[in-house]
Amino acid sequence: MEENLEEKHVELLAPAGSLEAFEAAVNAGADAVYLAGSKFGARAYAENFDSETLHQVLRTAHLCGVRINVTVNTLTRQEELPGVLEFLGPLYEDGLDAVIVQDLGVMQMLHREMPDLALHASTQLSVTNADAVQFLARLGVTRVVPARELSLAEIRDLKRELPIEVETFIHGAMCYCYSGKCLFSSFLGGRSGNRGRCAQPCRLPYRILDPEGRRTGEDAARKEYYPLSMRDMQTVQILPELIEAGIDSFKIEGRMKKPEYAAGTVRIYRKYIDLYYRLCKEGRREEYRVEPEDLQELSELYIRSERSEGYYHCYNGRNFVTLGEPGYSGAEEALLTKLRSGYVHPVTGVPVGMDARFAAGERNRLTVRALSSGVSFTAEGEKADTAKNRPMTAEVFEKNLGKTGGTVFVPKCVRADVEGAVFVPVGGINALRREALAGLEQKLLNDYNQKRMYALRKVREEIAKSLSDGGIDEDESKTVRESVGISAGRFDAVPDSDGVLSGIGLIAVVLNEEQADAARRGGADLIIDDSASFSGIGKGEFVALPYAVRGKNHAFMERALQDLRGGIYRGALVRNIEGLWFLRRGGYRGIILADSSLYCWNRESRKALAGEADAFVYPLELSGRELSETFPGEADSILMVYGRVPMMISAGCVRKTEKLCRGKEEGFYFLEDRMGEHFPVRTVCTQCTNIVYNSVPLSLHRAWSDTLFRRTRAKMLVFTTESAEETAAATALFRNIQDGLMAEEPTYRYTAGHYKKGAL
Repeated sequence: MEENLEEKHVELLAPAGSLEAFEAAVNAGADAVYLAGSKFGARAYAENFDSETLHQVLRTAHLCGVRINVTVNTLTRQEELPGVLEFLGPLYEDGLDAVIVQDLGVMQMLHREMPDLALHASTQLSVTNADAVQFLARLGVTRVVPARELSLAEIRDLKRELPIEVETFIHGAMCYCYSGKCLFSSFLGGRSGNRGRCAQPCRLPYRILDPEGRRTGEDAARKEYYPLSMRDMQTVQILPELIEAGIDSFKIEGRMKKPEYAAGTVRIYRKYIDLYYRLCKEGRREEYRVEPEDLQELSELYIRSERSEGYYHCYNGRNFVTLGEPGYSGAEEALLTKLRSGYVHPVTGVPVGMDARFAAGERNRLTVRALSSGVSFTAEGEKADTAKNRPMTAEVFEKNLGKTGGTVFVPKCVRADVEGAVFVPVGGINALRREALAGLEQKLLNDYNQKRMYALRKVREEIAKSLSDGGIDEDESKTVRESVGISAGRFDAVPDSDGVLSGIGLIAVVLNEEQADAARRGGADLIIDDSASFSGIGKGEFVALPYAVRGKNHAFMERALQDLRGGIYRGALVRNIEGLWFLRRGGYRGIILADSSLYCWNRESRKALAGEADAFVYPLELSGRELSETFPGEADSILMVYGRVPMMISAGCVRKTEKLCRGKEEGFYFLEDRMGEHFPVRTVCTQCTNIVYNSVPLSLHRAWSDTLFRRTRAKMLVFTTESAEETAAATALFRNIQDGLMAEEPTYRYTAGHYKKGAL
């Protein structure tokens, strides 16, 4: 391990929401900085960067050997795709290091249009295992930022499967929900976290109620209670373990925080990363210690008062959440002043040596050399004059040559060789210096880009070799699927063809046998078993795979694959890339329905998945008009018309928070908000997952006459807390609508979701 540690040091990746934060991060020792432009970033309310500043930052960073990753990690509407290319095109030409992406369509488009741009899969994709990594690698991804919920053991597994880079968070705020799997803010306030506009409803107070609606657990008597508010992450004390795990990049959260935060966190993590490598080199790694004053400084830098080490060692628990009011601790003005004066200033990070020659009658010459890399450039100026009165000394030349203010260059040694009585105008000296530094700057940038391209090609070659050694043969897969009557890529199906949905007008997703029987009575054409228990609900029907695929799901996934291959189930509803690739890797070539959580917001994302999935549930954050315009005449589409929307998928557990976990007692608890609304929480104990649903179901019965509603052949109803009678009634309502009959207004409370307006 010591040899490996010496070969490659982990990258320290800092956030920057402003130019000052960028400067602070670089001056404090960041290896790379991630930031966003004015659009397409998952922190829409950060200050962010305009186009001119982005190019300035890119040039400055590269001169200092610092990498720049731009975030384009929001879901993207069809009409916005050209804007992504327009935004990234000039940065790509300038040698942008990488782009962080959530949208699969954007990912596919960029890999096609900008092949020399490194693609990093955002944590918004919630990658949880190597199956997703295998899929993403085929879209050109060279680095994955997995879900924050992964343990060190799971991260090591990712590294073993593919030579792909892994970037993980080491400090800052955390979400209760798997990133990218949250619709809470979107459905409660219209501000989508998938568009960078999260209103953070998880930071509000809630009550945990038992299945009978009673306050329960140790905290029933608390006046204010915040069971969804996560503690901030702080890992400086376990850095050695993270380094030893082979993680490629350590990421600090906080693009909306102040420059002093960037400076202070980078300074401390830089100090201790370097310390551990030095101790390893000296054979003293066991002596790693964090000084109390550094821990104190971290605790004062805009971080919540209670902290944890994240999920690296623990799956979930009460110690992950801040049950009291989740406010930030303050920062002492003396600390902020120290950080501002030390780091928040223009970047001057390239030490150079200068060697000049001035001789009467000869052209002035100046060679500037970057001391860290040895790259040099020589400039020639006008001929020097013979001094008529007072000849210029070497000290005068050296003083003027050393005036590099306004640049990133710091003169460390300046030497002027002066021969004879020489006179050169100050303007001539300045012009010579500017020309030499400009030439050196361009050579450094060219050298940087050559090394960048070499490193990118090397990573891609290693990934390609690994995929060819153990991957799935694309041609064979297509042949097998077509041989069983399933054509890969229903995206291009003709409008008047039902494809795999032939004869299926109404789909019911159910949790138990009572709901399944009631849905059949109400007129459902297809039942999807979402029980997570193989209780016999859907024999001969479809099975739903989990919202999050982790080690705790292994037995379930293997059983589902066995039943699918054995014909017990006719098809599968998948909720994530992991489930999709697991089935394919396992040799399943039957029907796959992609749920709305796979987020096909544009036609490019449909194409990215079309070879793997046969039909798609429309995403829930686009309006009916947007869906109709984006996917005209689709025969492979499914519209969710009824059911509680899953608004959070979490590794956290409300029952475990209240010390009520019994291991296998699955069912529903509730979260009660300040307005008295009750949000059902399905505790899937066998998979150690919580699913938080909306307080009222989505119901699109009033949209029965809309073009999208009439054109979409298959409608989906999702049942959660409904009784058999409620299930039968809702199914019958939409059966009548599906058959062209007008329906009466239902008696249940409901929402139309984003169908009319779409999410912000």
